[in-house]
Amino acid sequence: MLLKTYLNKGIATAVFSIKKNTLTFVYSMKTKLMISYLLITALPIVIIAIFVFNISILTLKNEVTAFVANTLELVNDNIDNTVVQLYDTAADIGLDENIQEILKKDTSRSLAEKIADDEKATEIIEKVAMNMTNIESLHIFSLNGEIYSLNGTDNSLLSDYDVTRQKWFITIEQLNQKSLIIPTYTQTDVIKEGKNRKVFGYIMEINDTKSQKKIGYIMIELDIAAFTNLLHSISSNQTIIIDSNKSIIYHTQSEFISTQFQTDYSSELLERKEGNIIQRTDSRESIITFNTSTVTGWTVLSIIPTDILFSRINSFKLVLMYTNILCILSSIIIAILMSSSLIEPISFLKSRMKMAEYGDFDIQIDVKSKDEIGELSTSFNRMLSKIKDLIQRVYQTELLRKESELSALQAQINPHFLYNTLQIMDIMAEEKGADEISGSCRALARIFRYSISKGSVFVSLQEEVLHVKNYVYIQQLRLGDRLKVEYNIDDYLYKFEIIKLILQPLVENAILHGIEDSGKRCIIKISAVLHKKSLIIEVEDDGVGMDEEELDNVQRSLFLESEVRPGAKSGIALRNVSDRIKLHYGNKYGMSIRGKKNIGTIVTLILPSKIYV
Repeated sequence: MLLKTYLNKGIATAVFSIKKNTLTFVYSMKTKLMISYLLITALPIVIIAIFVFNISILTLKNEVTAFVANTLELVNDNIDNTVVQLYDTAADIGLDENIQEILKKDTSRSLAEKIADDEKATEIIEKVAMNMTNIESLHIFSLNGEIYSLNGTDNSLLSDYDVTRQKWFITIEQLNQKSLIIPTYTQTDVIKEGKNRKVFGYIMEINDTKSQKKIGYIMIELDIAAFTNLLHSISSNQTIIIDSNKSIIYHTQSEFISTQFQTDYSSELLERKEGNIIQRTDSRESIITFNTSTVTGWTVLSIIPTDILFSRINSFKLVLMYTNILCILSSIIIAILMSSSLIEPISFLKSRMKMAEYGDFDIQIDVKSKDEIGELSTSFNRMLSKIKDLIQRVYQTELLRKESELSALQAQINPHFLYNTLQIMDIMAEEKGADEISGSCRALARIFRYSISKGSVFVSLQEEVLHVKNYVYIQQLRLGDRLKVEYNIDDYLYKFEIIKLILQPLVENAILHGIEDSGKRCIIKISAVLHKKSLIIEVEDDGVGMDEEELDNVQRSLFLESEVRPGAKSGIALRNVSDRIKLHYGNKYGMSIRGKKNIGTIVTLILPSKIYV
């Protein structure tokens, strides 16, 4: 009766475990179903939305960059045309015969002649310059100090204006240039009256057309507004014009005009001539598009922050985001409904398992479906039927198991009994004066104790060698002077780690093949050295050895799986040692064998050099 109660409790525990695992499966299945449905439906939509959005951003960036690049090229062309017109205007005035004659005259001529020359020069200047707009001032400087200017510009030079003290004059003389463009500056720096405007100047040396000697200079100042009108067509947050010396000729923010353009990418702009650069700062990213003129050497660049550029597609981004959210919510609702429809039959199965947990094995589930839940219910019905059948079988099996345990307990021999018996035999042999028997008992007792001792599988080399010496002692009692063992091991190596019981099988194998197979005297040498962070141990004998075929078979067997190795008994000990080394230290370490027929065999163990602790 007690046994039956015990069985019922055990079976109930098993059923509870099945029920617990089933519930874990239910929740896991529900989670997997929801995640799978979301991955199948929502994830592709999200991926497509992200892909479309990124493509839109890339397309917009490329289109804007291309548009701005084309616009900059057109602007540079217009600037070049303006500058070329400026060059032509200066050249036309400088090459005029009347201007040439006036500049070559001496200052000692009469006042009336000077007035006439001034009127003539002014007439020529106005006639040539009338074809060019945005000229703020035009002055011709003779080498004798006379100045002729364009009238009607609201501008005049300072009364103390000295050409030779001007920076442009010093520069053009030092560089020995024929012309010079003066970067943008404020016009009030050099005029007495007039509007406060930003201008840039062009200086050209006037030479005598006959002698080619310098006879004067012409300076034309052009209103920077000439470029402002051209740059209005660029859709940019910032538009800048810089010269080859990085001086700012034009800037959307006028306070930066005439300053140096100091950025970490300015040298790259001047080197590449045209293209675009993505510039990232701590707060924002900008697209910098630039184009360099082949006429003036000026670089026009447009700076457009990407957040301003992408603000155009914010509405599109919101539509994509709301669409994704709606799809995800719909997927979650559908997944919950589908998982709930699966949970209901599983919950019913759970209630029946609860009844079986309390010992009711007569219940049966009415299976109405043929899906996985129906199959699980059918299996549960079969399980309950088998449980009832197994109760009697378990009862009988338990009785037999108890009887077997009792028999094994009665037949069990305590290993310490054998060890104690060897000690008693040792004492008795000493009392009888049988020293060899006493010594063999002690050696065998130490071997037996070393073999059955519990603990780590690793020992020191000293302990393993001592075990081998005990074994050799017993063998020498049997073989006499036919067996000699030499140990070539430095004292400091005895503290290194070695796997327990791997040397004795090698010595035993050497005795078997070195003495018993040959019938002659055998010398076994055991040596150990350190080499490249490895402990190398060799067991060498001068026995019968092996021919090449035998050696090859043994070597190959060390690398084969146990189920496909040859079944020769002589190789079992060697394979066992090799397997144990690889098991504990990995395939980098192991065993190798070499030797020759009728000369002997050398077995080498390769182990890691680790101090035993």
